[in-house]
Amino acid sequence: MSCEATIKAWRRIQQVIWKALTLVF
Repeated sequence: MSCEATIKAWRRIQQVIWKALTLVF
């Protein structure tokens, strides 16, 4: 796995977490 792919995956995961947090609060 390349570093770029890992960063893209992490950013996508962060977006999902952020959306979940905004829905909870």
